Parts: sequence; structure tokens; C-alpha cells
Amino acid sequence: GGIRCAQESRGLGDVYKRQVCVCCVELPARPRDTWPAQIVDVKRAIAWVKKHIGKHGGDPDFVVVTGGSAGGHLVALAALTPGIAGFQPGFEDTDTRVQAANVRVDPTWRSCCPARYSSRNCPSPMSWVAPEAPPLFIAHGTNDTLVPVEHAARIRCLHLGAHPSH
Repeated sequence: GGIRCAQESRGLGDVYKRQVCVCCVELPARPRDTWPAQIVDVKRAIAWVKKHIGKHGGDPDFVVVTGGSAGGHLVALAALTPGIAGFQPGFEDTDTRVQAANVRVDPTWRSCCPARYSSRNCPSPMSWVAPEAPPLFIAHGTNDTLVPVEHAARIRCLHLGAHPSH
């Protein structure tokens, strides 16, 4: 983990010049931990970043999360569940809102919440998508053999407030 801040332009002109801080959060692989320990860890990391990023030149009111595979699942869920008490035990009143999420290759989307979870602790990001959610950029290739690309399209429809079959 760590924080790195720098002026970035990447040759894109003055429009894209801005202070950028990147916080690399590495979550421990703890297969024995039960749900929702994983999302609690992500929410704690977001809370920590929002509390401390100003000291490093970052903006606590503009946080974007990104992750791939299981990390993509977790950042999507984090972006879609700000302030959900069951995912923030002990820090329920802490602001964990993010302004966007970049989700790369997530093999764990489900159309609905598995029966063993209640609607208040469902691990499926699909169950939490709503029109008021922050922007989600989902990179999902058409050659994915684990999850149909239609899942990404369904998420987009839910995000826009449309019925997934439209």
C-alpha cells in the first residue's frame, strides 16, 4: 500500500492537468473470514483515505475506486453501498461515498442475492444498483467465458433506472 501524488498531464493538454493522488490498498487474502469482512475492509480503507488524503494534497470529496476480479466486485459494491450499516460496523456514521468506480473483469456478479443472505447484507453488487449510484465504468469483454457480457448491460440498465429487459 501507499500514497503517491503527482502532477499528471500524460500529453492530454491542460484540460487534464490536475493533482492526482493514488492510494494503493492491498487487502489481505483471508479465506477463513466470513462475509461481510471483505467489504468492511474496503469501507475502512475508503474511510481512512477520505480522512487522510488532504494531508497529501488529495481531495477527500473526490474519491474514485478501482479494482479487478474480486477487487472489482468489492469496489463496485463499495460504490453502491455508502452508509450501509451492515457493511460499516463500528463506523456506521462515517462517510464512505465515492464519486465513481472503475470495475475491471468481475467474475462474481449475480443477477440476484443468494438465498443465504438478507437484502441488508447481500454481497451481489447487482442487488444494490440504483439510478442515484455514482458512475460505474465496467470493463467486461465479450469473450468472457465465466460471466455473460449481458450482466454488464443489465447493470447499466439498472443504473439508468430502466428495466433490464429493455
